[in-house]
Amino acid sequence: FFRPSLTATFLILALWDFATPYVSVYYSDKADGELSYTWITDHRISRGGIRPGGATGDSGHIFQKKDFFMYFFWHNSTFSGCVNIDPQWPETTIFIDANGRIDLNVKGATDVKRFSLCPGGEDPDFLGLARPVE
Repeated sequence: FFRPSLTATFLILALWDFATPYVSVYYSDKADGELSYTWITDHRISRGGIRPGGATGDSGHIFQKKDFFMYFFWHNSTFSGCVNIDPQWPETTIFIDANGRIDLNVKGATDVKRFSLCPGGEDPDFLGLARPVE
């Protein structure tokens, strides 16, 4: 009845899933419309939409090579952005406000040290910060 090899396989798969870093992106419930997104994680691409108050996520790799990358592109009716994410175990969280910008509210739980502007990005306001005065 009890198969050690089957149990060991199940245990390894469960631990592998538990040990994989995960990134969650939450969209404000105060937003007016859907947020469209594209994940590009080490050559794996997925697209979808998040309704106000919803969330999406993707997993990284347990053993990230130095050329590992994870990009999250998003846009709504007024704003678009892209971040390069460095996922950290157990979870990296990003909150997007009702305007479509990353929420850096003091009370927020966005992991600001885990992401940066995507390569080639030109918008210094991608985090919702004030633009420098010229």
